[in-house]
Formats: sequence, C-alpha cells, structure tokens
Amino acid sequence: MKPIRSILKRLFSGRFSLLLLTLGGMFFLVPLIPSDTAFLDDLLGVFSLVVLLSCLRSITQNQAVFSFMVALALLNLAAGSFELLGHTHVMAFQVSVLGMRLLYYGIVFVSIMRYVFDQTSVTVDKICGAVSAYILMGLIFAVIYSIFFIINPGSFSFPQEVTSDSLLGLWSIYYSFVTLTTLGYGDVTPVLPAAQVYSFVEAACGQLFLGILVARLIALQILHSRAESGRE
Repeated sequence: MKPIRSILKRLFSGRFSLLLLTLGGMFFLVPLIPSDTAFLDDLLGVFSLVVLLSCLRSITQNQAVFSFMVALALLNLAAGSFELLGHTHVMAFQVSVLGMRLLYYGIVFVSIMRYVFDQTSVTVDKICGAVSAYILMGLIFAVIYSIFFIINPGSFSFPQEVTSDSLLGLWSIYYSFVTLTTLGYGDVTPVLPAAQVYSFVEAACGQLFLGILVARLIALQILHSRAESGRE
C-alpha cells in the first residue's frame, strides 16, 4: 500500500497531474455519455474551458509569462463561454476564438516541453508532463483543422452520417489523433492542399515527438543513475 500511496502523492502533487486528469476525462468520459451530437459538442466545449484553466498550473514559473497567460486564459474563457452559451456562428468570431485558443495551447506546449527536456532527473511529474504535451499537440492540430473547416467547409471529406453540428468538436479531435498516431482509418480525409499539408506535418511530428522524447528520457535516466552511483 505504501508504494501505491507514494506514487499517488507524487502524481497529484505535480504540476501536470491536474492537466493530465482533465485531458483524460475529456477523452474517456465525454464519449460515454449517451446524447445527441449537438449536446456532445457543447460538452466538449465545456471540457475545453476546463482544460484552459488546468493548463495554468503547467505554466513556467516566470512571473511575467504567467501573468500574460492568466490574462489570455480569462480572455479565452470569456470568448468561449459567450460562444458556448450564445451558439454564435459568425465566422470571424469563431476563428478569433479558436485563434486565441491555438496561441494559448501553443505557449503551454512550449512551457511543458522546456521542463520535460531540461537536465533534471526523470520523475512521475515529468512523465505526466510529456504525456500532457503529446495530447496537447493533438488538440493544437484539432484547433487548426477546425479553423480550416470554418473558413472552407470543403477542406475535409466526411462520412454522410456526420452532421455539421459535430464537425468542430468531436470529429476534429478524432481526426487529429488518428493522424497524430498514424492510424489513418480513412473515414475523414483532407481535400484541400492546406489541410493535406498540415495532416502529414502532424503525422510526422507525432512520430518524431515519441522518438525524441523516449531517447531524451532514457538518456536523462542513465545520466542521473550514473551520477548517483558515482556519489555512492
């Protein structure tokens, strides 16, 4: 029991535990709720706002950057809440909201990766950060695909049974992670050049991320293990 308690304590006391749990809840709980597609899209919107808040704990300790991210998070929350409650379908507003979310996720991703790749030893918290960064990468590309679809609905080809209410939520995330993991089911396909280019860029980034990350963590583990052996 003590080893389990120790692992749980480290998990919940880390910078990235809340973010990872929130992301996990979004992926594993939302699809299990029986509802119509429109409600699922709204529920994903709520989870997106929760993810925005949980990201703040992952931000670098630099006070100026943290203050900027708090302001950006509040702006994202205000715009996202207005879009969610008002069901606004004005293209310029939707693109602006997604653009702010893209900027926010991008800064959080960079902040997490700076910590994951630093010289400190490999910990449970660092592993949680690496997993969170990988999931955030998928969300970043999902936002990009959503922007493409809003600007030009012909950017992607969807199955006939998919309605327009689901495209910006569940299906953009689904397509992004199918591409990131290079599963390539083929049910959703990019049609226009911009969507095609970003799709293969995401697939390449997903493979490079995993390869470089594993190599870095193993190297850090070996380095610190040798250092500890030398001190003994």
